[in-house]
Amino acid sequence: MALFRSQSQLDSALRNAARSGLPGMTVHVETLPGYRFVDIYRAIEGFCQSHDYTEEFDCQNPWDLSTIMFQANHTQGYPLQPAAKTIWDIGPDSTETLPQDHFWVTYNGDSNQRIVLRLRCDDFQKSSILELAIGPDGDGDPVMRRLMKDSKKTSIHRNQIISLGFYSGTREEYGDVEKVEHLTVAFSDIETVDDENIVLDDDQKRLLQRNVIDLSARRDILKKHGVPTRRGILLYGPPGTGKTFACRHICHQMTDTTRILLTGSALGQIGAVFGLARMLQPAVVFIEDADLMFTSRDINLYSSTLGELMDQLDGLTPDEKISVVMTTNAIDRMEAALKDRPGRISQCIYMGAPSDDLRKRFLRHQLRDQNTAELNFDKLVRASDGVTHAFLKEWSFRAIQIATERLCSGTDVLTLLNNDFSEALDEMQTDAQDPAGRIVGFRATP
Repeated sequence: MALFRSQSQLDSALRNAARSGLPGMTVHVETLPGYRFVDIYRAIEGFCQSHDYTEEFDCQNPWDLSTIMFQANHTQGYPLQPAAKTIWDIGPDSTETLPQDHFWVTYNGDSNQRIVLRLRCDDFQKSSILELAIGPDGDGDPVMRRLMKDSKKTSIHRNQIISLGFYSGTREEYGDVEKVEHLTVAFSDIETVDDENIVLDDDQKRLLQRNVIDLSARRDILKKHGVPTRRGILLYGPPGTGKTFACRHICHQMTDTTRILLTGSALGQIGAVFGLARMLQPAVVFIEDADLMFTSRDINLYSSTLGELMDQLDGLTPDEKISVVMTTNAIDRMEAALKDRPGRISQCIYMGAPSDDLRKRFLRHQLRDQNTAELNFDKLVRASDGVTHAFLKEWSFRAIQIATERLCSGTDVLTLLNNDFSEALDEMQTDAQDPAGRIVGFRATP
């Protein structure tokens, strides 16, 4: 654990870092997004472990490293204070507390070459600033490249499910920036869907397996035979037919891949999103409700964003390990140059109303923890012709609710009856022909 040190100790360490004098040292600076802080911090720690000696200083200083070194050599340094601490999420259920401003002075015993490293978090700019100082006989570029490479390789976000957002920033009444715009990266807490809980048509599962899951698992052999390892697919169909469900199943299956969920305002930051995907590849980018942003260019209010997406898809090299999964409820609104061109979107998968067999499987799965001995599932299947997955789920919940009304006080034995489902169905179909009656997605009309 790094400890707070005095100003004189830091000044002394910086003066000793270069036997030829501090002004002779070259300072390299790299400004990175704020969410990269933990990755860079860990990369520096790993780099320092490969050296014989390292001094660490946990302290807050408002000046850049060049100014601090000049002050240490010529004048009294800026009074130091202990660095503020930030609690960082480093996984879905874990955190780590790190100082916002930290110095390392590292060297090997058989070398006079010292390297000064500093990492600080700029809360206002939402950035991580890495500074490196090295003597005139040293080369800082290889060190910076190593730190960047190591930070990407061992990133806390690699092989995780992450959700991206975008903060547009705010300005005060006089136009000055109060908070800068920035991309946010958070570990997602969505519940994935395993094999036991996925109820999809066999053809749908086969297409998902071949075009996303299997593609990722067999990239090396596919590359050897000249098959591009990037792929775009589009899941389309009415609301409530399992598109999001299918995306969660893909997330569950691809644990050795970074899964990036993209919704809302982050849809407008396509360049930054694909930059992150390239850094963390192999990666899958999920874009739900793509028609909200990537409609036909004739009616698109975000044509520049549409163009950026097509440029990014076109710019993926055959060897890049990035796939894109989009969903839409309105494929007719999607830009034709996006959905109809192989290489951008290579597979469209229709997600429609479940078949008779699939409805029976879905109902049995949905009611697996209930007493269904009295139920006639064939009758339930006939009564639910044409409904969506979402309706079946709501229908089950409503029937169970109705059944609980028969329970006597203190009795928790519940048996579902077909009449429970009939009553629930009548209730849910009230005014079903009116627009309000379709709110629960009873009929999956394409």
